[in-house]
Amino acid sequence: MLTEKDIDEHKSLESKGFDELIGEPRNIGIKVPKSGTLKALNKQRVITKHYGQLAEPVIVREYAEAADVAKGEAQDGRFQTI
Repeated sequence: MLTEKDIDEHKSLESKGFDELIGEPRNIGIKVPKSGTLKALNKQRVITKHYGQLAEPVIVREYAEAADVAKGEAQDGRFQTI
């Protein structure tokens, strides 16, 4: 999303941490889900990607459901911003 909004043209995103990246859309007026949910999703992503730990199917399903809920809330404007 940040590249679609050309944020990467004005700021270097490569050196930013997760919290900073999540805050960037808010800085241009885009609502984002609460950071706790996003941090939990990112933590599992990091463990799976960088440490080679397999994700159990139930965990993948729960994260997919959480992403669907967040997407629905984003479209409806119902979630709290960080």
